[in-house]
Amino acid sequence: MALSCVVACRTPDAGEAALEARVAALEKGNSELVEALHAVQDQVEELVADFKISRIYLSHEPVGFPPQIDGSVLSLQHVMSLDLIRIDRGSTHGVKRGFIFEIYRGAQYKGRVRVETVEDDRCTAVVLKTYEGRAIRPGDSASTRI
Repeated sequence: MALSCVVACRTPDAGEAALEARVAALEKGNSELVEALHAVQDQVEELVADFKISRIYLSHEPVGFPPQIDGSVLSLQHVMSLDLIRIDRGSTHGVKRGFIFEIYRGAQYKGRVRVETVEDDRCTAVVLKTYEGRAIRPGDSASTRI
């Protein structure tokens, strides 16, 4: 009878096996949650960085009514969470930070941008508004008044 007790005591019963399986499942779930937490923390860091950049680009002093300035879109790029375009007009053409340009091609209106940086012969503007199916592209016209 002592031998059967030793064998029975060493053999895990169904309850212990179920507990071990549950512990393993919980450990796996915990690992998945830790990975998800790290992913969310990375996203938060990216959003904070985007916000800091957005504050730089989106802060501007009000400007008066701009003169008529017509140009063309040179390029479009996505930086962080901002769509930026380059226009072939700059300070030598009278462009100032904060000016609003309307973007169009022919009779099709595409959107609105605000100038953020100005060089002698070109400027960079942040896209404020676009319309679905009317993507801004190089070669589009840009004007402070339409």
